Amino acid sequence: MTRPIRLLILCALTATACRAQPPSDPVTLDGSSTVYPLADAVAREFTKANRRMPVTVTFSGTTVGMVKFCHGLLDIATASRPITVDEQKACETAGVSFVELPVGHDAITVIVNAKNTWASSITVPELRTLWEPQAEKRVTKWSDIRKDWPARDIKLFGPGKESGTFDYFTEVINGGVDASRSDYTPSGDDHVIVDGVAGDELALGYVGYGYFERNRQRLKAVAVDDLDDHVGQGPIEPSPSSVGRGLYRPLSRPLFIYLNVTRARRPEVVAFARYFVRNAGQFSSQAGTMPLAGAAYQLAEQRLTRMTPGTMFKVPRAAELGVEDLLTR
Repeated sequence: MTRPIRLLILCALTATACRAQPPSDPVTLDGSSTVYPLADAVAREFTKANRRMPVTVTFSGTTVGMVKFCHGLLDIATASRPITVDEQKACETAGVSFVELPVGHDAITVIVNAKNTWASSITVPELRTLWEPQAEKRVTKWSDIRKDWPARDIKLFGPGKESGTFDYFTEVINGGVDASRSDYTPSGDDHVIVDGVAGDELALGYVGYGYFERNRQRLKAVAVDDLDDHVGQGPIEPSPSSVGRGLYRPLSRPLFIYLNVTRARRPEVVAFARYFVRNAGQFSSQAGTMPLAGAAYQLAEQRLTRMTPGTMFKVPRAAELGVEDLLTR
């Protein structure tokens, strides 16, 4: 007699035998602090309906999370940027095949103190002037960025190198991942950045949109001007509307979960991944992220159903295409 049949007989005879069945091992997620609020919200709702399928969600930063994932230590990695070439090689070396699933959008938000009266907007070249490696110990005052700003020391806060937000910001603003000045206060915890900027009138930093959204009373978002009026004229403020319309450039970005194909053999792992893709849009507003547009979630679920391996970002000029366009390819 097989084990499932024996279990059914036991359940029919006594409810105690069924209740005694232990829950499965937790589905494990780690990675992006930006994706964390969304992943946590999804996990809490999933476990309400599936009490025998616990989920553990933590954040150590996209880069650290991907290291763990590519060593086979996680069921799912959360990421605030696409997987890098080096990470793909690490996964391949370790025999970790993955499915890349977009789950939302984010706007990296430049933040200043609520009492800041001068910095309502900033251009991409000015952000580069402030954050590029050459700025270290040279661009130290607000007036070094724009002459009519105060000749007072600027206090900088930002993500550390473990963060996907750091990777994405340095690449699109400074032209290379890790290309950044180091004389600032770094942290892998966005709350530390928020508190640092909120506590100093002369401070500036950058975080995921959700961390700004939840601290509007203490912070101001600085509108960003990419100087390309063909996309959107003048400085653009981060918002679900500006991101959804493709106007907030270059600091809008897709958010992902990466599923370990081998670990997806566990039914609870693939069940949670499917629930995540189906419900990410619903939970996006409370988590401070923006939903994907159109049929993107349905297309992402098709990738999951087919267990389509690898990244979508290998196609030519992928960075210029939206996630929705990449999914259709």
